[in-house]
Amino acid sequence: MSENTEKKASKVGGFFKSVKGELKKIVWPGKKEVIRNTGVVIGFVIVIAILVFILDFAFSSLFSWVVDLLK
Repeated sequence: MSENTEKKASKVGGFFKSVKGELKKIVWPGKKEVIRNTGVVIGFVIVIAILVFILDFAFSSLFSWVVDLLK
C-alpha cells in the first residue's frame, strides 16, 4: 500500500470513530416529549394555514375589487 492510501484509510477510520463517539452523546427524547412536540408542530401548522387562508382571501378580494374598478 502506498503512503497516500494509508493516510486516507487512517483518516476514514478516525472519522467513523468520531462519528460513533458523537452518536453516543445523543440524548433521545422520551415518549411524552415527542407527543408534546408533535402537538406543538401540528398546532403551529394549523395556525399558519389559517393565516395563509385569511391572507389569500383578503388579497384575492382586493384584486377582484381593483379589477372591477378598472372595467
